[in-house]
Amino acid sequence: LSGTNGNDGGLSLAALEGLFSVDTGSVIANGVTDGVINWNFAAAADLFDYLGGSESLELVYDVVANDGTEDSGIQQVTITVTGSNNANDLPQVTGLFLDSATTGHFDVHDNNLSDVVTVTGVTAAVSGNAYVAPGFDPLTLFTTDTAIIDGLSTDGTVNWEFTGLVDDFLLGTGESLNFVYTATISDGIGSIDQGVVVAFANDGSGTTLDTGYLIVGTAANDTLTGTDGSDILIGNAGADILSGGAGADQFVMTATPGIDEVLDFNVNEDFINLDALLSGMPGTTGNDVTFGTPTANGVSMFVQVTEVAFLHGVGALDSVNVIYDQYEAAVAVSVQQMI
Repeated sequence: LSGTNGNDGGLSLAALEGLFSVDTGSVIANGVTDGVINWNFAAAADLFDYLGGSESLELVYDVVANDGTEDSGIQQVTITVTGSNNANDLPQVTGLFLDSATTGHFDVHDNNLSDVVTVTGVTAAVSGNAYVAPGFDPLTLFTTDTAIIDGLSTDGTVNWEFTGLVDDFLLGTGESLNFVYTATISDGIGSIDQGVVVAFANDGSGTTLDTGYLIVGTAANDTLTGTDGSDILIGNAGADILSGGAGADQFVMTATPGIDEVLDFNVNEDFINLDALLSGMPGTTGNDVTFGTPTANGVSMFVQVTEVAFLHGVGALDSVNVIYDQYEAAVAVSVQQMI
């Protein structure tokens, strides 16, 4: 390797030289005046992922041929590696953590070494049946870091804090109030979202405050795992495997192909959220919903209208206790214990 130009990502000279190889041995036999030298450049698919969409690395290799005398010929081979910013190069959330009742952090990774990654904005959505004063702005109660990755590394952390207090939201029995804060994380070219959930509720024993994360799957078959907080898990399309962990988790069922499996449903604190299955005005519904527990061979033993979830370890359900929906009365739920 005789020269480089561009961002080498800290790769050593020896590592870059090791990517290039040529034929060894005789190239031109006695009595022949022409021959061929084959060369090969072999790099792992992710070796240059640190290069951003506007970056490149030029490598110049010298191939030396000698005829056994003092005469030598040098042929330079130039390899130019151009960076990109496809879906695999966008920022990715790699870990979700709760640090206290009202604080937490999540880790972010970006493949491109030179990318500066920031939180470019936060939005808030409010739901529940508790009264909210006109003009109330939930964004005044939530803060996050802005700078995440400085362009000199590939990993960073977003710290967040909810500054509201239970005494600020004294709910009546049976009331709930939920805030979902969505932070947009950008590397300047593309972005992703990460949601934080803040849930107030009063089951008759006083108002409680729980936090957790919004965890969203793709159109493929996903495996989603919650934290010890009160998480909301949305598998979307596909046959998804969902684990809520500790806390009062919500498993959102959507009208898409694939039967989800909930591995750790707790009938005493977890909920099935059917908002995404409803259609029309309050009092109407587009789907009858059937829940089942999986049999040994994984096949349902009863006639299904619309089956949306297998709940592991659950023999029977009381829909009043497990359905989380503002239009609960509109949902026809059929529950039968599996054999």
